[in-house]
Amino acid sequence: MVQNLKSLFENIPPRFRHNDLWKQTLKMSQNGWEWDFSLANELGPVFPALADDIMIELFDVGDKHNVLDIGGGDASFSRANVVTDAFPTSNAHRSGRAIGNYHTDTVRFVECFAEDLPFENGEFDFAYSRSVFEHTLNPAAACQEMMRVAHSGYIETPSPLAEYLGGHPTHRWIITVERTDDGEPVLAFKRKPFVHAPFSYLLRPLIFRDNDFRFRWEWQFRNLVTTQFAWQDSFKYRVEESIPPECMNYDVPAAAADAHLDCAISAIQFGDVPMDIILPDIDTALELTPENAAAHNAKGCAHFIMGERTSAIEHFKTATLLEPLSGLYRTNLAAAAASEAEAHVNIVQNAYAIPEMRTRDLSNCGLSISDLEYGLVLLLGGLLNSGSPHIRHIKERFAAVKTAAEREQWHQAVA
Repeated sequence: MVQNLKSLFENIPPRFRHNDLWKQTLKMSQNGWEWDFSLANELGPVFPALADDIMIELFDVGDKHNVLDIGGGDASFSRANVVTDAFPTSNAHRSGRAIGNYHTDTVRFVECFAEDLPFENGEFDFAYSRSVFEHTLNPAAACQEMMRVAHSGYIETPSPLAEYLGGHPTHRWIITVERTDDGEPVLAFKRKPFVHAPFSYLLRPLIFRDNDFRFRWEWQFRNLVTTQFAWQDSFKYRVEESIPPECMNYDVPAAAADAHLDCAISAIQFGDVPMDIILPDIDTALELTPENAAAHNAKGCAHFIMGERTSAIEHFKTATLLEPLSGLYRTNLAAAAASEAEAHVNIVQNAYAIPEMRTRDLSNCGLSISDLEYGLVLLLGGLLNSGSPHIRHIKERFAAVKTAAEREQWHQAVA
C-alpha cells in the first residue's frame, strides 16, 4: 500500500513507533457519513489528532500519567489534567469560538503563554499542543518550555500547504520538519511570507460544503495539511527570526486588520463559510482599525446576506462617509436601500471595495507551485475538472504561474 513506509516512520520516536494501531484499518463517521482509513498513506504515518482515544493509545498515555495541553482553548485534549490558554477572553485566534469551562475535579485551567509555562521541571509525562505554535510570539521559548516541563509530547500545526490554501490570519509562522545531516528531525519556523492569502483561502468553503473533502482534509491526508511532530526527551528546533517586509507581522494593527479582512471577504465571495466564522474576522478588523471603510463595507455585505438590511445600510453609510470617493461603497448603499432584485449578487461581488487588496504577490512565498499543485490535486481530486467558477479560477492561476519565469509575470498571473 505505502512504499518505503518503514523509513517514513523514522520521524516518530521509537517508543511510539511500534504500536499495532499503525497497521490497522479504522472506521470513522461524521455527519452521517462513514469511511475506512488507515493511519498511514503515501506520505507516511498519520496522527489522527481529532480522535483523542486513538492518540492516547498511540502515545501510550496511562491513567496515572500527568498530561498537559498547551493552548487547548475551545478544543482541548480530553486526557489533559491541565489545560492552558493565553487568550481566554478573546476569540480572535479561534474564529469566534468561545473557550470552555475547564475547572473540574480532574482538569485545571491555567491562563498563560506557551513561552512562559508556570510549571515545575518535568512536571508532566506528556505534553500535547495542537494549532498553537503557529501563533507563538517566540517559538524558540515555547519549544524550550515544552521540553522543560514534559518528558515527551506532540506538536501539530498547519503545514505550508494548508497555510497557503486555507490558513488563518492570526498565524505568524510557516512550520515544517527538516532533517540534520545525521537524519535527526528539526522543527523549523519561518515567518509567514504574506498578509493576503495567495489563493484566497479557497479550501475553507469546501470544508463546510463537502463531507468527503472534509474527511480527506481532517483525517485521510492530515499529514499533508498539518505538520505533525512527536518527540521524546528533547527535540531540535530552528527559528528564522528576521521579518522581511512582505512577511506577516501580527503586532502591526493595520497588517493584522488587513489579514482578518482578507479572510472574511474571501469567505463572503466564495460562499459556504458560516457567518459565525466570518463575522469575528470582520469585528477584529474593526476593533484594530475602527475607521476602516473596507471593514465597514464587508460587515454591511455580511449583514445584508443574513437579511439584516437596516444594519447593512448603516455600515454601508459609514463606509461611504469614511471614503466618499468610493463608487463601490455608494453602489452597495444604494442597492441595499433599494432592495434591488440583484442586490445580493452585486454586493457580494463588490465585497472587495479596494481592488488593490486582491493583488496576490507570490514572488516571495517560498513554496514551489509544483508542491501546491500536488497537494491540491490530492485534496480536490475531480473537483479541478468541475465547472465551479472558483475552482476554474484557481486552476487558471496554477496554469499561468507555472509558465511564469520573471517576477513581473507572477504579478500578471495573480493580479
